[in-house]
Amino acid sequence: MILTNKVRAVLKIYRKLEIDTGLFQSATGLSCKSGCGTCCSYPDIYATPLEFLPYAFHQYQTGKAEEKMELLKTEFSELKTCSLFSHRQLALGPGGCLDYEFRGLVCRVFGFSSMILKDGSHSLIACKILKEKHPAIFDHSENSLEKLQMAPVAANYYLPLASIDYELSEKQLPVNPAIIKALEYVLAYYCYRKKKR
Repeated sequence: MILTNKVRAVLKIYRKLEIDTGLFQSATGLSCKSGCGTCCSYPDIYATPLEFLPYAFHQYQTGKAEEKMELLKTEFSELKTCSLFSHRQLALGPGGCLDYEFRGLVCRVFGFSSMILKDGSHSLIACKILKEKHPAIFDHSENSLEKLQMAPVAANYYLPLASIDYELSEKQLPVNPAIIKALEYVLAYYCYRKKKR
């Protein structure tokens, strides 16, 4: 599959997830605090390079891919939190993300998706802040359990993602190395194509 088709396929999964999480949010009233960004500031976020392929492709299209990769490898090399997260951005955009439109799948599923436990029940993938803000949704009443079962299941988005490019999706990396790998992939793809011509 050519790169542009891979990017389109990833974005198609993201659009489907956006619709599904939107329906879940509407049904439950579950929402993040405006401009929170707490989940972005954790140092142990892992993602696959494939999740950031649309971001890397966008950076290439705008002529910034090499610059971004250099920054990640030098100035941000010791940074444990996501390099796209900015406390200064909190006032300007959702969650302080510098490229919210091109955030990874891990960023999209957190808080508004679930995982299925061994007993078949659903457990919402959410932070302490969401649980405190919406305690009624997280209690163990039948009504709440029914609402939780409406939550999109994270695996239902990760599995189709893996089918787009197994190599780019097989290994979870800390978020910044995942972004670097995505940028390297896009730059190598176009470098090879130029040499081939």
